[in-house]
Amino acid sequence: REASKKVGALVEKLRKRIAEINESGLTPFAKEELDIVERRLGDVEHMVGDGDLAEALGMARQAKTSLDTIAGELEAALNDDPKSKWADAT
Repeated sequence: REASKKVGALVEKLRKRIAEINESGLTPFAKEELDIVERRLGDVEHMVGDGDLAEALGMARQAKTSLDTIAGELEAALNDDPKSKWADAT
């Protein structure tokens, strides 16, 4: 129960941060990864609610991997072409 409350608050905070992302600054691949992050966050909440903390941890790790992938994708896009359409919105 306590874990569910804490995780719920953290997931909500992360969802708010994700909602603030200017998607016009994302590459198509980064947008796909962002969709994965959003789905994994829902999975985390569901798994914690079911009491399956090990599975929730796995889903959270997948979300983090996708966020890391987005960061790498955007950094590579900016390094390839600092004047690209991604640069202004990123």
